[in-house]
Amino acid sequence: MFLTPKKLVQALLLFIFPLSVGISVFDSSKSVAPLVSSMAIILYSIISLYSDKAPYSLKATIFIFAYIFFGLISILNYYLNIRYWDAPLNIDAYEFVFANIWILLFLIIIQLSSLTVNGRVAKVKSGEFYFVCATSKVLISSLPVIISLIILFYNFYLNNFDILNMLTRGKFGGGDLPERSLMRYIIDSYFIIPILSINLLVFLYFFPVGFKKTKIILFIILLTGASPTSSTRIVAAFMYLPLIFFIFHKRITKLSYILFIMGSVFIAMFLIDFFRVNLMDQEFDYFELWLNTFHSGHFDAYQSFLLAINGNLTVWGQQLLGVFLFFVPRALWVDKPVGTSILLSDNFNLSFDNISVTLPAEGFINFGFFGIVSFAIVVGALIGKLDFKFWKRFDYSNAEFRIGYFYLIPLLFFIMRGDLLSALPFTLSVLSAVYLTVKVYRYLFAFKLISRSAK
Repeated sequence: MFLTPKKLVQALLLFIFPLSVGISVFDSSKSVAPLVSSMAIILYSIISLYSDKAPYSLKATIFIFAYIFFGLISILNYYLNIRYWDAPLNIDAYEFVFANIWILLFLIIIQLSSLTVNGRVAKVKSGEFYFVCATSKVLISSLPVIISLIILFYNFYLNNFDILNMLTRGKFGGGDLPERSLMRYIIDSYFIIPILSINLLVFLYFFPVGFKKTKIILFIILLTGASPTSSTRIVAAFMYLPLIFFIFHKRITKLSYILFIMGSVFIAMFLIDFFRVNLMDQEFDYFELWLNTFHSGHFDAYQSFLLAINGNLTVWGQQLLGVFLFFVPRALWVDKPVGTSILLSDNFNLSFDNISVTLPAEGFINFGFFGIVSFAIVVGALIGKLDFKFWKRFDYSNAEFRIGYFYLIPLLFFIMRGDLLSALPFTLSVLSAVYLTVKVYRYLFAFKLISRSAK
């Protein structure tokens, strides 16, 4: 039995919260069926979250995403008539429930597909592992710092050697930032700069004990070169969340993981809107600002699926071809597909084109209803294999994979939110930076893994 009395109480509270929200916003002039269908998504997400023993996993991340964006937000969208980017939506109860049934099917297939690959994910006791190396302590302390300082100087150069530009993404600095091509932006933002975070995490992985001053210096350089105030929400997430997960991974419980991810989403979205308010010239109510956050475009992921499925927008694999061949320059491929977010925006005349296009919407836009099913099968099988490898096939020497796994957690949230043409290149860039950094460490320090069985 996977639900102890304590976990049963936790699951009930997670169910009662969105239910109370749904009851509070319920409009008696509208059907109750959309509320029931959204609560079914929430209930299945909770069951899936508590059906495995692993306190955190990639699959759990998907179901937390579903709980928030497909469950809670869908209720608010329907009963409060929330429309993002002036979307031409006039959805009746039947169409809303029909969309929710397909989302529920998408989640069920992900769960089944993940379990059929390698069985149920389970946390295992693995003993104690640590690395030893013959390199002098001076080199161990100095080389990682030199790496981070080089990246910091490069970011300083990108910001015209203006510290305010670097700390505030050009909002309070002394001039405009230089123009960069899209490929240069991806390399800088998702490969080079993330090494500030990756370098610290890799150092913590190989040297969990000692070198306190080095760790503090690396963290200060990270805060300076990749400050949360200078980063987009996605960049800030994969810069800092993997460090938090790694440092506290032995203390993470199922509930703490769920609440942390949910809290990160809601607080991050609020802070973005908070800093957009002119604090010097405008008085505002904090609670009202927080409520208005749900009317902003941060939560438009569910709407993209409604637009796609009700507008019957299908291009039969054209978008997916553009995703797989993202590295081909548009100069060589004149008809290269634009991102699905732009495609969706253009087709429905939205007021903004950098919108979310969640995975079920990507599946439908590429191959219709068959795409929803096929995307779920592939995603479920992939995360099932990765979760299984992380929790069951415990190989502490495989630092590339185990460190990359921590970065995949926030990146998977990005992939789920979409669109794929943005998320996949960024994800591959970050994971490539992880692989390269670990290889550099292996080259600089001749590590030897020592295993000591837990008593």
